[in-house]
Amino acid sequence: MKLVSMKRVGACLLFCLGGIAGPSYGAVDELPEQVLASIAAREYYASAHDHGLQAPNRAQGFRTHFRDDGIELVERDPSALPLMRLSLVQWGRANHLQWVDPGLLVAKEVRVERRSKTLTEWYINRPEGLEHGFDLAAAPPGHGELEFHLESDRPAHRVHADLIEFGSGEKTLRYSKLKVWDANGRILPAHTDVSGTYGVVIRVDDTGAHYPVTIDPLLSRTADIVRNGGQSGAEFGTRIASAGDINNDGVDDLVVGAFRFDSNGLTDNGGAFVYLGPGFTTSTFLSTNQAGAGFGAGVGGAGDVNLDGFDDVVIGVPGFDGTAGNNSGAAFVYFGGVGALDPTVDATIMGPNSSANMGAAVRGVGDVNNDGIDDLAVGVPRYNPGGQSDRGGAFIYYGSASFDTTADAVLNINDVSVNSGNSLASGDVNGDGHGDVIVGATGYESNANLINEGAALVFLGSAGPIDNSADAILRSDRLVPQAAPRSQWAILMVMALVMCSPVRR
Repeated sequence: MKLVSMKRVGACLLFCLGGIAGPSYGAVDELPEQVLASIAAREYYASAHDHGLQAPNRAQGFRTHFRDDGIELVERDPSALPLMRLSLVQWGRANHLQWVDPGLLVAKEVRVERRSKTLTEWYINRPEGLEHGFDLAAAPPGHGELEFHLESDRPAHRVHADLIEFGSGEKTLRYSKLKVWDANGRILPAHTDVSGTYGVVIRVDDTGAHYPVTIDPLLSRTADIVRNGGQSGAEFGTRIASAGDINNDGVDDLVVGAFRFDSNGLTDNGGAFVYLGPGFTTSTFLSTNQAGAGFGAGVGGAGDVNLDGFDDVVIGVPGFDGTAGNNSGAAFVYFGGVGALDPTVDATIMGPNSSANMGAAVRGVGDVNNDGIDDLAVGVPRYNPGGQSDRGGAFIYYGSASFDTTADAVLNINDVSVNSGNSLASGDVNGDGHGDVIVGATGYESNANLINEGAALVFLGSAGPIDNSADAILRSDRLVPQAAPRSQWAILMVMALVMCSPVRR
């Protein structure tokens, strides 16, 4: 399991600790909403760099360098391989085109502008792509449509009036979603064309337009690989997870759930598709012969729970009718090995009571008991121990050479209708080298006025069996320590991980 750099976590931890005086948790209470919102926005800000002004885009996987004459897109990863250059070279009307003045580059947060006397070219860096637009202050001289001529260093292909693609294959870039409006908000007719091999022309009919006019297309990246279930209503992709390296070839693999997939003449028995990296061609289809089972509502990489050197896969089947009754649920474990994953179930974990929905969430949680073997968590949100309806829980299974389907621990809190186990997360949140488990409890209520408030329950791993008492309860309105100082540390580390994980630019 790859963990966030402890230097980065430490820096964020110091930031968190800076607002705490003594045992008070008041300052910590305010951090998540303010800090996380700020980090999410700042990740896409433009900033000065060794090579000039640049802006990273995690969602699209590219980085934009802003030049005097246009932009250059490169891979966001350390390779920084070039993807494309794009420049506006001429604009105006067909019989009166003018060359572009390089203008002055000005950056503010996610927006970068190149300003000249009558035309402002601008970019807005956002997860959906790089918005590339023009603000035209006044109608240019001449007759006919407005034209904006751009040049790229990659071949341009016109797919339709609203889509130009640059290049081909896995690194294709798209120029699309063109929208043009005038000062009154009236939408103006517009379309894109290709010009020669590398040119693109945006054409706008500005008849009757009130200036200024804004021209606004979007530059984005196509997915490297697209996979689908090929069946209407299958809900393919509702759950996806890394499967780890199930065939031990040095490349991680992928598992995708489709809990309403129909197969073998059954309705909504569900399925899971396992893809081997790096090509991600379908390796194995997994399912069950029980209608309505919802196989694939939970999918996860289990780690190597049987200590054979190959990572394993776990599939949640919350609608499965098992030994405890209807919808008791189940989790099916498949051991990795040489070649494609064997679709034969290697271990079956059955739900503890009728309607328990075992398998609503499944996850490998690392080594929570310090025995050197990966462990597994299965969410059971409607578990009813001791007559406590829907208390729920995360059932923990320690890995071993002969993997045992008897739960070694159940993680929850002593309350009814908490629905612990609707979601799961893991990681070493307190830096002690042991895997920790975070359990979603969507029905948690701190008081009668906060219906279904919800909470995240933090359970810290240790050198021995994991303790089934929550070390911290994280709520939307505040963070509630269960014991100090251990839980205070856990809270801050969870916050530091959450804060730092998305900001690697």
